[in-house]
Amino acid sequence: MNSKRALKITASFAAVIIALSVGLCALIVWEGSSAREDAPVLEANVAQWLLHYTVPGGFRAMKNPLDVGVQSADVDAGHEVYTKKCEICHAYDGGGKTEIGSGQYPRPPDLRSAAVQHMSDGELFYHLKNGIRHTGMPAWTLPDRKLWQVTAYLRNLPKIAALSPPTAKIQLPTFVLNNT
Repeated sequence: MNSKRALKITASFAAVIIALSVGLCALIVWEGSSAREDAPVLEANVAQWLLHYTVPGGFRAMKNPLDVGVQSADVDAGHEVYTKKCEICHAYDGGGKTEIGSGQYPRPPDLRSAAVQHMSDGELFYHLKNGIRHTGMPAWTLPDRKLWQVTAYLRNLPKIAALSPPTAKIQLPTFVLNNT
């Protein structure tokens, strides 16, 4: 290959990289940095694809070693952990409609959705254990058994949410003002 051709290829490659960089910057500036709007469809689809393919293959192939039946003690234990750690962002029913969740970008996913339910047990476990970068999902330092219990609960969440609407867990005291 002669030097003129190599120079043309290098210049073309550099031009493409510059054009893509300028286009990406323009897109970011055009969309702004507000967390109030939902992610555009293209961004959401790319993020979902990346979410799947950034989980190591060994984790994607893992199966939950615990009893995952709806009535199992492991699912109940997973619900307890979910209530303490996850409900604040993902909501009681997994729908993600909470005050904190609605202010995050990207929004917490609906854990009952097909996108989440199609994840393998190992993917769910991996995301619980390691968190998800550039989101509000933290990496939890819980024992693996607890993480598998949450995974079992999440796997059953669509059935559980359909069966039991949320109930008030805390009865707030009623205060009567005495104007005397």
